[in-house]
Amino acid sequence: MEYQELGPLSQQSRFSRRFAGVPMICGALICSLLMVVQPAFSLSGEAVETANQAFWKRDYKSAKELVSKLLLDQTLASPDKARCLVNRSICEAQLDEWEEARKDSAEALKLAAPQSLTEADAAMVQARLFLLDEKIDKARVMYERAISIISTLQGKWNADLAPFYEGLAACDLIEKNYQSAEKYYKEVAQLDLLKYGPDDTHLAWALMSLASVERRLNRIELAGTLFKKVFWNFRHQNEERILSEFKDYPNQDELVKSLRHHMYGTLGGYNNRNCGLDFIKSGIPSDVLAAPPSVREKTFDNWFKERVGRERAPGFAYFNPTVPLKGLIVAVHGLGLHSGAYNAFGERIQKEGYGLVSFDVRGFGSYRNDEVTQKLDLLAAVSDIQRILREMRSDYPDIPLILLGESMGGAIALRIASESPNLIDAVISSVPSGSRYQARRTAFKVALKFLNQKHEQFDVGSAVVKQATADMDLRDMWEGDSQMRMKLSPSELLNFQSFMSDNVKAATKISKTPVIIFQGFSDNLVKPMGTLAIYQAIPNKDKDMIFIGRAEHLIFEEGQFDEVIFKGVLEWINRHAVPHLATKSQPGK
Repeated sequence: MEYQELGPLSQQSRFSRRFAGVPMICGALICSLLMVVQPAFSLSGEAVETANQAFWKRDYKSAKELVSKLLLDQTLASPDKARCLVNRSICEAQLDEWEEARKDSAEALKLAAPQSLTEADAAMVQARLFLLDEKIDKARVMYERAISIISTLQGKWNADLAPFYEGLAACDLIEKNYQSAEKYYKEVAQLDLLKYGPDDTHLAWALMSLASVERRLNRIELAGTLFKKVFWNFRHQNEERILSEFKDYPNQDELVKSLRHHMYGTLGGYNNRNCGLDFIKSGIPSDVLAAPPSVREKTFDNWFKERVGRERAPGFAYFNPTVPLKGLIVAVHGLGLHSGAYNAFGERIQKEGYGLVSFDVRGFGSYRNDEVTQKLDLLAAVSDIQRILREMRSDYPDIPLILLGESMGGAIALRIASESPNLIDAVISSVPSGSRYQARRTAFKVALKFLNQKHEQFDVGSAVVKQATADMDLRDMWEGDSQMRMKLSPSELLNFQSFMSDNVKAATKISKTPVIIFQGFSDNLVKPMGTLAIYQAIPNKDKDMIFIGRAEHLIFEEGQFDEVIFKGVLEWINRHAVPHLATKSQPGK
């Protein structure tokens, strides 16, 4: 507690003389009346506790509403008002309400006590906003300001500094200062190792960023080692989920052995568990490694912008360990969706002996809170999927790999088939065309937004959802899905349109890989003739196209397939994937 005396010293002196001779206890009482308590942060009560519980449960909408009610109190002291403002700005940032977050965090920064956690957390939100605006120098200053304060108050090995260092690393990565970016990403990995342990997905995300920098520094062997650990941790989370689904299976030892063969590859990928850990541990003091991790308390005055999404792998795996593995399907989702869109299809096809792994595309799903990969970049997404396929091809040399994509994901699948035919054995591409209804109206709207503020996100998802389906249940499900991304910036939409416009050109280069293309004839988003043009451009004779009269935009995602469609695509996979793998294995092929 801090205490501040009331009135000038001369007044207090006269007051003391006047009460000379009064017993000491009375003097102490009078002195206490001359003091007022001035805590740095004094808010408490049920409302604060309710807001705090909502925030740490990641119910950011409720937390924001509760903090807004607290801010209605006009008598709030400056430290309390600053804390409430920064807390609201954190919720707004997590909800992608960036303009509101900009206003609240700026005001909080003005009111916050110097060198306080409130100042550091407000600076963090401001830094993220500068990064979104591509004002890298300003972002760097804010990140450094926040890190300096927290390191002073809570120590340099406080594990909750990881998001702050990650932002600083992103600044260096964007400016291609790879040596510095490597230093900061390694610190992020070290802090995540301390807080979450060696097998957690948080560490895998940190190592994925670090491996990316090592590749740019031409440290290919180290990058490969780190990526093996990344893959192991992501697989491990899915392994634990699948084992829980088969907890009643009688022979658990046999089940685990079979699942690891399915999930980690036929060449013993499970042995990659400790890859890269010695490199990450180097530089961490032994006493820090041995001690419990230092973290911030989960209190109202300790809210900070967490990296939401890091608690899960950027993909879901579906394997049935009770049946032999016939093949592996890699699935890529459409615009606005995420890897969970293939849940129903994955659960169904695993029963037929095919494993399915669906991945988030950068900019969506678990990537939404990453400073670098939060932005839609489809060329980079192609490289991401190619890197995954190389790793899987290495782990499964004798298992056919099928690439499945829908809408934007269908376009990515075709691009990979045109650039890297040796990585896959067959392609299933659903509604991949960039030829869309109301395209001119959308293009005009994007152009106007781009001229005013090319990085400011606006809602495009609502219109896309209405065009994609008339099913109100599906619309409601999307509305309530926190992993969905409905807002994109004009620069991101231009990136999307540019990529999709090259689909026909990419199709002309697919000369070896078997392809089947699907198109719903009741699709009000993508024009069927645009998809037909892609099919006609493919020179490979081993190609098929299926028009489905009753189907809307989605066919394989969100459980929109029926049994007829499922059996048809399964028969196609059985006829094409395995024979194509055998052909590629022949000498001279």
